[in-house]
Amino acid sequence: MAYSKIIHTKSEVAGAIPDGSSLSYGEIAINYSDGHMYIRKSDDVVQKIASVDDSAKITIIEGGINVLEAKLIETSLLLSEEMLTSEIITSDVELGGINQLDTVPVASSLQDFIKQLLLRTEYPTFVSPYVDITSDAGINVESGTNNIVLTAGFDQGDILGKKVAGIWQANVSYGFNSGAANTYEFFNDSTSLASGTSDNYNVTLTIDDGVNTFSVDTQYAEGTQAIDSNGADFGDPLPAGNVGDTVIIYGRRNAFYGTSVAASSPNDNAGIRALGGTKINPGNNTTFAISIPAGAAHVVFAYPSTIRDVTSVIEGVLNSPVTGAFTQSTVSVEGANAYTAVDYKVYTFTPTLPFADAATYTVTI
Repeated sequence: MAYSKIIHTKSEVAGAIPDGSSLSYGEIAINYSDGHMYIRKSDDVVQKIASVDDSAKITIIEGGINVLEAKLIETSLLLSEEMLTSEIITSDVELGGINQLDTVPVASSLQDFIKQLLLRTEYPTFVSPYVDITSDAGINVESGTNNIVLTAGFDQGDILGKKVAGIWQANVSYGFNSGAANTYEFFNDSTSLASGTSDNYNVTLTIDDGVNTFSVDTQYAEGTQAIDSNGADFGDPLPAGNVGDTVIIYGRRNAFYGTSVAASSPNDNAGIRALGGTKINPGNNTTFAISIPAGAAHVVFAYPSTIRDVTSVIEGVLNSPVTGAFTQSTVSVEGANAYTAVDYKVYTFTPTLPFADAATYTVTI
């Protein structure tokens, strides 16, 4: 393919600039002696649009920019050095995040100082994990009881202190102090009863008279990593460990009371235990009320013979003492589930005729 040759208006005269009348609009003219290129604009002005000198000028400009940039860096460094503290400054006032006797370190920048002033570092507080062991029957049960559920209530503790909407809240929970419980081991004295993941245990041992000691040992996993108000780790997570608790269940004897319509009054173990009312662990000054229905032939109450004689029995309507109407005897009475019998004082009142009306007797030992 043949190429067409394009010849622009040109001049070899150094310094020559084309006249506008010699160029059409947009036409290019070249002075190939100077190495300049011109164009006629729409306003009839002939404008130089390129030159071999441009590259050298750009190089000069770039050099100037580099020099200026170096000067700016040097000035910035000098300013930075002038704005650093030249000695340790100890505060004698409390201001913002700076307390009395706090120090501003040597060579601290303005930014460092402002951060120290405005950003007080707050630290979390900790609530330790713990476990409570409780009995579904309470701490006083009838001697001979053999079905009690022990429950271990494990609390993972707490990490207090957290930023809420950018503000440190000292009493807001950040998370649990410990990990979850993974093992509960229940003991009777020092004898292990059960170990596993269940937090309760059904005790089938017989509760003896007096002190019965049960305990739990709870193993827990590693806790949560605490952070301070700046988001930095604070200490280490609480390591895996264990906590324990003890509960004493007392085997106690009941007082029994009630009425009977039978021909003869209750005077043996079965009859005493069949009375409708009970009072766990009676003692001096214990009081209970016997509701007597019409038709009752006998009023009976009984309690362990180690306790003093009854102090008073008061009839409710007339508020009159009827203590002397009762006769006392001794009966051997078992605990729950035929547990070892002990002597009881048994008080019995058998009126000439059954009660015609309902009544209430208040007994005070």
